[in-house]
Amino acid sequence: MAVGAGALGAAGVSGCGPRAGQGAAGTYKGALRDEPLPEGEDFLSRYRRRWTWDYTARSTHFNNCAYQAHCAFEVYVRDGRVIREEQAATYTTKRRGLPDANPRGCQKGCGYSELMQGPARLTKPLKRQGERGTGQWQEVSWEQAIGEIADKVVEVLAREGSNSLVMDIGTNACAVTAFGAAMQLADATDCVLLDITAEIGDDMQGAAVTYGSIYQARSADEYFHSDLVLCWSGNPAYTQIPNFHFLTEARYRGTRFVVISPDYNATAMHADYWVPVRPGTDAALALAIARELIEGKRHDEALLREQTDLPVLVRRDTGRFLRESDLKKKGSDEQLYCWDEVRNRLQAVSTETLALGDLRPALEGRFEVETLSGTVSVEPAFERLKAHVAPYTPEAASVLCGTPAPVIRELARMLGEARAACNVETLALGKFHHGDAMMRAQILVFVLAGHLGRKGAGWTAMADAAPDAVGTAFGMRRARKVASKLDRRQWYELIRDQVLGRPVSRRTLQGLSEGWVDARFATNATLFWNVHGGVSEVSTRHWDEALPRPPAEYVEQSLARGWQLLEPPKEHTPKIFFQIAGNVLRRVRASQKLREVLWPKLELVVVTDVRMSTTAREADYFLPVAGFYEKPNVAYYTGSMLNTCAAKAVVAPLDDSKDEWEIYWLLSDEIQKRARARGLATFRDRRGETRRFGDFLDTYTLGGKLGRKDVEKLCKRFIEDSTNLGGVSWEEISQRTYAPMRSQGRGPGNGSATDWTEEETVTPFLRHTLDKQPWPTLSARVQFYIDHPWYLELGEELPAFKEPPKAGGDHPLTLSGGHTRWSVHALQRSDPLMLRLQRGEPCLYMSVEDARSRGIGDWDRVEVFNDVGRFRVRVKISPAMRPGMLMHYHAWEDYQYEGGIGSRVVAASPINPVELAGGQAFLTSMASMRQPGMSDRDTRVDVRRLER
Repeated sequence: MAVGAGALGAAGVSGCGPRAGQGAAGTYKGALRDEPLPEGEDFLSRYRRRWTWDYTARSTHFNNCAYQAHCAFEVYVRDGRVIREEQAATYTTKRRGLPDANPRGCQKGCGYSELMQGPARLTKPLKRQGERGTGQWQEVSWEQAIGEIADKVVEVLAREGSNSLVMDIGTNACAVTAFGAAMQLADATDCVLLDITAEIGDDMQGAAVTYGSIYQARSADEYFHSDLVLCWSGNPAYTQIPNFHFLTEARYRGTRFVVISPDYNATAMHADYWVPVRPGTDAALALAIARELIEGKRHDEALLREQTDLPVLVRRDTGRFLRESDLKKKGSDEQLYCWDEVRNRLQAVSTETLALGDLRPALEGRFEVETLSGTVSVEPAFERLKAHVAPYTPEAASVLCGTPAPVIRELARMLGEARAACNVETLALGKFHHGDAMMRAQILVFVLAGHLGRKGAGWTAMADAAPDAVGTAFGMRRARKVASKLDRRQWYELIRDQVLGRPVSRRTLQGLSEGWVDARFATNATLFWNVHGGVSEVSTRHWDEALPRPPAEYVEQSLARGWQLLEPPKEHTPKIFFQIAGNVLRRVRASQKLREVLWPKLELVVVTDVRMSTTAREADYFLPVAGFYEKPNVAYYTGSMLNTCAAKAVVAPLDDSKDEWEIYWLLSDEIQKRARARGLATFRDRRGETRRFGDFLDTYTLGGKLGRKDVEKLCKRFIEDSTNLGGVSWEEISQRTYAPMRSQGRGPGNGSATDWTEEETVTPFLRHTLDKQPWPTLSARVQFYIDHPWYLELGEELPAFKEPPKAGGDHPLTLSGGHTRWSVHALQRSDPLMLRLQRGEPCLYMSVEDARSRGIGDWDRVEVFNDVGRFRVRVKISPAMRPGMLMHYHAWEDYQYEGGIGSRVVAASPINPVELAGGQAFLTSMASMRQPGMSDRDTRVDVRRLER
């Protein structure tokens, strides 16, 4: 496998001369180890020079590293370049008896300067020569690149309008400089903006429909309040390296740590118990645990009555909730009912408070109710749950999920007897086809056992909060339309909560969610790739034999009813594609279809990045961006330490690279000039309304408030406009690199429903369990029963076990995956330093049994194939792998595979119809949630050995 400078050759980059920083022979001077020894200097002197520097500065890496983001580093600079970085380890805590966060960091951060200054870094604008993907490039000036891009944007906007321009803000645009610039350019062009959260499998659909939100702030040191921690999916030893010490240290305090996973992964080796489960069958395991909890009377009835919808009455004839519209003419479809055991009568369920007073909602029983259509029999949802889980005895579930029956009983006992049990948040479940059902079932067992909304207890999805300026700083021209459906009371509550600096109310959140699709803020990326990218040719095949209707029928109905947003409309062809801090041709499942179907339609593809990615190879223009140490920046999300990170530029941008704010300032300015030169005054936006080319730069610069070089001012505004950072100044936070979040703040961006102080760990949902505030769901409670017609049709009104579909065909092996340890997404995948720490090229983990039966030896070349595609890779035989399962860690670039064909070509990624559902309160599409996603963990394949 070629590494180092060879990585560029493998990427097909040619036609470019040596960059600044390269010697005549092409030896790059960014890494000290590659420097020739000066005459008369021995190795010891050279080593000593590594410990001399001109200055140090504090910085961090604005990767999208999710739960562990971000870590403070001390950066050492000599002669204008970074010679190394090291963990700052300056974190303090006021939480008595709990460990601090030190040292924080991982190998990617400790080696970032090698990537930023290494052979894969590109620092000149490039223009494609020849066909896309051939690797023929010409270095051009910024003036030429920006001018030619602006010409095409003006031409297409004037001819076809904003619907023809599409922007993907990728997974690494997780800080203000890239995200803010991209959002302002999107505002100026009114382009189609892709919402990618569901597409990448991070949408947490099960939590979204159960809790009403996917965001729950919980600090990593909360594990110290738990006596039982379940890592049920995921591999945090790989994916949460800076936070993992909290888990191991909690074990010293007596916390039991259980890992439930198909393979014996790197996290399992640190656990007290490892529980094996067949891939994609976790819901069967959870339902068996639920049955054991109920049968053993270990469920918390008081919590279920107060906090959940399990006392809410369901009609036995239709399976729908009993609603006010059943009882009264012009009654509400959103008013639900329970049965009061004290008064032995029907009682409306409050949506204003969870406090029960002297009300005692029945969990069991059957009751007769007079409706407009006659007498109907009703029962609490808990009665239905009992009947639903009854078949899932440990023995029956063991056959389905592969977990031994005694182990299932032991897990139920542990959960039922635990003082406080919690999960480890990971982003794995959303990447399974039935991940939503698996997630709902996991939440169910925690809540049944009483683990919700108290110290150390509960199942949470995404430990995330944000400086609250994120809701008002960027993209406001399109964001204002989200509030278009608010009624007078919702407007009042929205303004009141903004003034008081607190989260929006349940009522207002409902109005915002119902206005999301009509606002056209961002379109679901999965639907865009399916319809415009040709992915539907594989995703809508009838992979799931249990579906009563063709998948395409659900898609068409959802779009026709306005439940989901697709832009541009099917009949309109995209012409321009901007890729900002992302890599769609590596990221999207079945991305070979994008090359075949979408790419030929595109008249212009522009990529901004630091290196040649799979997507950049297929672009028309490559615009080089500054590295993390070369520009000011602020993270707009916090991870599970709930710190906001910020930094100033440590060194100047290498060679001719620029920060994103300046790049798109130049483009906005040039679009305005080129339109004026052509005599073009206006263009049509996505709604068919007229916009002025002359407003481009003013819109981009927030009304002229920010100039071309004002990226630091942009960051400063963001920090100082946020009300939940304790008044920290830009100078203070950028010198220290981080500042703690002081509160949830204002606006709908943070959904943790809790308050916290520096002296206490952060516990989610306290506003519900302590303050009795309603949940943002139809029942105003934790919602386990969903009576939407499609959920009923598909048998998923309660958390259900569904056999994984044979995605990719009827083949004997399940191809699963995980987040790599050696890269944040694909950023470090071609980094020579990280490649040296592993096998250096893509590899597939296979069980001893499966390898033996196919005559495959360790490090043999194999072909992985199914009905969708095939790719070639090396095999690593591992006794930690379950027979029938394969593991392929993510983010390898296509050019790192044999023949340039990556692993996503086998991913059928069938659409899950329940993710398309809408038209019901709190079951509508919203930013980053309740949208259809993509999956790859259920992919069915076979493997054959290739000749050496």
